[in-house]
Amino acid sequence: MDRRWDKAMAQAADFVAGHGRLPKRHSGDPAEERLAQWLRYMRSLHRRGLLRPGRAERLDSLGHWRRSPKIQDEDAYWFARMSDLEAFTVSAGRLPQPGKECR
Repeated sequence: MDRRWDKAMAQAADFVAGHGRLPKRHSGDPAEERLAQWLRYMRSLHRRGLLRPGRAERLDSLGHWRRSPKIQDEDAYWFARMSDLEAFTVSAGRLPQPGKECR
């Protein structure tokens, strides 16, 4: 069992090193989708306290594996919109008015 986990971990690390991101579940590439599913399962085990000791720390080397890519995308969108708001308030000296600048 440990050998299979080590192999999946090595494949995930190679993927992140080569692509600069975690694998996606709906990429169209079966190998990438398998890795994404494996990471999803690791997140599930971790949330339920069932991930074997030491594995979370090893998975941390992949980056933000503890949060799903969907949540990461939503966070990135939120921060981009916040940056837009900050830029507007600096240039206009006020908050945007609903129904006018917000579209």
